[in-house]
Amino acid sequence: LALLAAASLPTGQGELAHGRYRGTNTWRQLAGFAFPAGPGALHVELLFPTARAPQLALYHSDINAVERDAFNQLEEGPLTLGSTCTERLMAADELLDVDSLGGASREHFIVDGEAYTRLAFTVDVNHDRAQYLMVAFGTCRLDCESRYCASGADLEYHLRFTTGEAWDQHLDYERRAKWRASVAFFALYVTFVIVLLKPVALRLFAKRRLHVTVRLLLTSVQLVQFSLLCTIANGIAVALTGTGYLILDFLAEVLAMLADWTIVVFAMLLAKGW
Repeated sequence: LALLAAASLPTGQGELAHGRYRGTNTWRQLAGFAFPAGPGALHVELLFPTARAPQLALYHSDINAVERDAFNQLEEGPLTLGSTCTERLMAADELLDVDSLGGASREHFIVDGEAYTRLAFTVDVNHDRAQYLMVAFGTCRLDCESRYCASGADLEYHLRFTTGEAWDQHLDYERRAKWRASVAFFALYVTFVIVLLKPVALRLFAKRRLHVTVRLLLTSVQLVQFSLLCTIANGIAVALTGTGYLILDFLAEVLAMLADWTIVVFAMLLAKGW
């Protein structure tokens, strides 16, 4: 019932990043993705005023050497809070000038008297080891020496990260490992219940000796199974569509905490001699 209810709720997270920014910032982080070793791709669609074309900056880092959100390896360098837009763009591993991109799909049109461009293109990514990719944009000039080099930005973006052509191409490095571990442990728990726990519980029930501690153990195992099932279901949703459900992650966490609480009560009752 919980899974059916969750399926009806709107999507809330995944490997698709989209939104619109209109403001005074001339550099802004958009999204990031942990790529496993091997081929991958970043699919980009941008909508922006033709006269204020942004530059797309890509920053690469080894996953094991960086805290993704803070980007620690550039903490003392050009991505610090006080650095200029130009300094941040110059620090990029790849800098894409959207005005001169070859092979991109372009569409020009007028909105409220202003010319806009819609641009779609793909960036191939190929790493020999797992790496994190951060995507940002900048609207300043690279020859600018002052802190404010542009009048702000107006950008609508849609980013899609993929890892090859497999069915799980939208799963990043960390989510893929978590999903595979969840599948393995779910199978282990199911085997444990079918082979050992269920026959013992049925024999105790038949003899009317199904003690409260046994009931607590059964409840804890079932809660863990449902938690793993939520994680697996959300992983499949992300793998197939690029977007998952926050409610499934929330249910997985809550069910896992309830399972932990149940096993603590179970241990306390055993310690009291039940």
